[in-house]
Amino acid sequence: MVSRLPGRAAAALALGAALAASGLTATAQAADPADPEAAAEALLRSEATTALTTASSENGLLAFAGAEDGRVDNPKVDRFDSASTAARRHLTRYGAAFGVAEGGESSLTRKDQKHSAAGQDVVRYQQKVDGVPVLGGEVVVSLRPDRQLGSMLSTASTVTEPPAVTVPRADAEATARAAVEKTTTGDFDLDNQGQWLVDPAVSGLTSVPGVSTAWWFEASDGAALRRMILVDAGTGRILADVDQVAHLHRTVCDAENVPLDDPKDCASPIRDEGDAPMDRPDVDTAYDVLGATADFYAEVGDIDLTALIGVGPGGSGYPKTLAATVRFCATDSSCPYANASWNGERIVLGDGFAQADDVVAHELTHGVIEKTANLFYWGQSGAINESMADVMGEIVDRRDDSEGAEPEWELGEDLSPVRSMADPTMFGDPDRMTAPEWNEDVALPYGDRGGVHTNSGVGNKTYYLISQGGPFNGRTITGLDLGDPTLTRSATLYVATLQALTSGSDYADLGRVLVQTCKDLALSGTAGMTSAHCTQVQEAVAATELATAPGDTTPYADAPDSCPVGTTKRTLLDSEQGIAEDTFTAGAHWKRAPQGAIPSNATSGKDSWFGSDPAPNQGEPDSSSLTTKNAIAIPAGQRTYVHFQQWRIFEWYPDSDHDDDDLPDYFDGGTVEMTPVGATKVGTASLPWLNGPKQVLVQGDGFPNAYAGMTAFAGDSGGWVASRLDLSSFAGKSVRPSFTVRGDAYAAMWGWYLDDIEVYTCDLPRIGLTAAPRITTSLRYPATVSVTSDRWTPTGVTRTFRWLRNGASIAGATRSAYALTAADVGKRISVRVTATKAGHVARTATSNATTVLAGRLASSTPKISGKPRVGRKLTVKRGTWTAGTRLTQRWYRNGKAIKGATGLKYRLTKKDRGKKIVVKVTGRKSGYTTVTRTSRATKTIRR
Repeated sequence: MVSRLPGRAAAALALGAALAASGLTATAQAADPADPEAAAEALLRSEATTALTTASSENGLLAFAGAEDGRVDNPKVDRFDSASTAARRHLTRYGAAFGVAEGGESSLTRKDQKHSAAGQDVVRYQQKVDGVPVLGGEVVVSLRPDRQLGSMLSTASTVTEPPAVTVPRADAEATARAAVEKTTTGDFDLDNQGQWLVDPAVSGLTSVPGVSTAWWFEASDGAALRRMILVDAGTGRILADVDQVAHLHRTVCDAENVPLDDPKDCASPIRDEGDAPMDRPDVDTAYDVLGATADFYAEVGDIDLTALIGVGPGGSGYPKTLAATVRFCATDSSCPYANASWNGERIVLGDGFAQADDVVAHELTHGVIEKTANLFYWGQSGAINESMADVMGEIVDRRDDSEGAEPEWELGEDLSPVRSMADPTMFGDPDRMTAPEWNEDVALPYGDRGGVHTNSGVGNKTYYLISQGGPFNGRTITGLDLGDPTLTRSATLYVATLQALTSGSDYADLGRVLVQTCKDLALSGTAGMTSAHCTQVQEAVAATELATAPGDTTPYADAPDSCPVGTTKRTLLDSEQGIAEDTFTAGAHWKRAPQGAIPSNATSGKDSWFGSDPAPNQGEPDSSSLTTKNAIAIPAGQRTYVHFQQWRIFEWYPDSDHDDDDLPDYFDGGTVEMTPVGATKVGTASLPWLNGPKQVLVQGDGFPNAYAGMTAFAGDSGGWVASRLDLSSFAGKSVRPSFTVRGDAYAAMWGWYLDDIEVYTCDLPRIGLTAAPRITTSLRYPATVSVTSDRWTPTGVTRTFRWLRNGASIAGATRSAYALTAADVGKRISVRVTATKAGHVARTATSNATTVLAGRLASSTPKISGKPRVGRKLTVKRGTWTAGTRLTQRWYRNGKAIKGATGLKYRLTKKDRGKKIVVKVTGRKSGYTTVTRTSRATKTIRR
């Protein structure tokens, strides 16, 4: 199958073997000075005082470079430079190697600057292309204390120009608002985040077919709703709709399980900083864990948690407060609320959830992540986001436990454990990248934003091995924290690593940054870290295969385009042959991509068919078909299929608040139909499919859908996947296939790409003829004729026969032998032999044709008895003839026939006197040649 990996994941796959073999260290490559990228990389390597750990993206540019035990000595940098100045000078000198050379920092805007737990000044840059920020396009520059370069991580896009904007913001906002209204009840705010360049190779959003400029809107109700909606600025389609809710001055409010519209609406009672315990378990425990989490980040990372993620004003003279609402439940959901979340400004805890200190610290860490790496909450970056929150929650849990660490290493063990760090597979989560539990989240697309809560198991197992060690996947690791219940080394390592990741980092990035950060810590001696510890970190990273592509990189196995064994594939239609427009008739929604704002997104070649998701509110029809111009004859007696590659993202949402079925809501989709010649179009959803349509379209409140209840290809395919439909039910007919996009009244996502459309049949093997049937070339009636000499392959064929007279079938003559009849005389006789065998195409051969000759009658010479005298009778004895022969006779007088003398006896008359008499006997029989025999003449007749 063709790789469906996003660009950065594909790069990780290509690097996997090399990085594993070299311990995440790549060797230097010879540089071409005429090539600025190669020249910058060569300069980077030559100025490094130690070995460099490097990794390249799929375009060959560097994605990461880290000085293992030293630095990169940039002569343009002075130790007295500010961190931002030094970082800019490193970018100017080495940025070309990472694809960010043009104008140095001109395409990069400094986003933030922090001093990390590893003793590094970390400067983070946001990439912009022509002033448009790139989603996930970031560069992180980590500096040694002397301002020289420690490492650089880049997830920059190579796009040089953002696609044109043709959809006004107001129209895009209306589309985003309708998408929220379809699935949410109650009021919400929709904030415009401006235009962003979306490059799937950087963002990891597989729902985006190509590079797009998008309007970014964020929908929030202040409670459980927080969604990022990207609307394509060229087509008006929704590119992505992703839930962003990541489920020290302290303020804890007790909502007392009274439904609220917004957690911040909780009024009293409130325990504020310095207040005495309130004898309310959820309030007091939450207050204590907020403090313990703040203490952890202050001690390990020198991070002021209140300043970083607090909301203000804090009251009582505080500018900000760490806010929590406990025993919360929303007005539009069940109560009590059985979950915990970070809503962007505070932690929100359902009844009893405050009792789990790891859960509280987990949710607070989501806020820390948002303010540091800001890891996207989907795909691998989302799994790292969840894992980092699990790790910090576990660390706080153990540091806050005076009796030491619990043996379970489970998240939420004070309530009901949901994940295990020691053995993620206990809860069905993967413990390494190639584990069978790896979840691409296709059974319930986006239900977990690409498996963020399950695939976090890989990160959790990595942390467990780094902290506690043990044997795993053929390696044995010595843990960094053995004998230390405070987990200081691993805690410091992970806080510093978090500060050095980009928003779109994947697991390959995490592995590289973990190793580099450990070496940074060892270099400064922070937390007692040594190079020996870093060797163990590297072993753990290798054990969980972070540099390897996931075990399940595609949502479905491709349907094969092959035939059953023993049959031969024969193509009846191929969309890639000839001019595409000569093969199909395209409806209003269908285009040959690339075209305008529609990228090609092809699986083979450079173009494909694209049917946009209908948006009738924009004046479009609610359906449109791509149909073959010519009918295709479907052979009888064998399998025939239509096979195609498809990539789709139709409008859908994980679940609507308007119903109680807990199933995704699919509003738009694609279907396949067949139109037999002379008949009406018929659907194919119930026919035999591989990777066929499975989703059922629905109707939302206030959004009519003419196709509700129809089974279709809907939702997100998760990339390219091949489907196949068995057309054998149309055998013997000629049909025209159609591909139809269908939509409800309002809002649309992207649409349906089709490529490599093929109709093919599976020809059965033909029986071979090694010797033709023959019959004798000399036939004479009567006789029985049979077939000789015919030989067939393979062995075991069954023969049937049909005898022919002058090429026409002889009724009843169907045996291997044929008894000639009188009707055959003078005609040409042949035989047609048909050989059959199960699973093979029958073969017929006709023998040579032979003219049947008439039969030869057996006969005798007649004899005359009696006195040769006038008045006496003569009698003829005709002798022996072929049975069934009809005999006649005629008497002759001196060679002349005697009138009326045709009997067996003849009485001599006066006319006979002096003459001689003979008799001629004639034998006749059908199918035989008539024979006349003449007797000997009598003596001269006397008186």
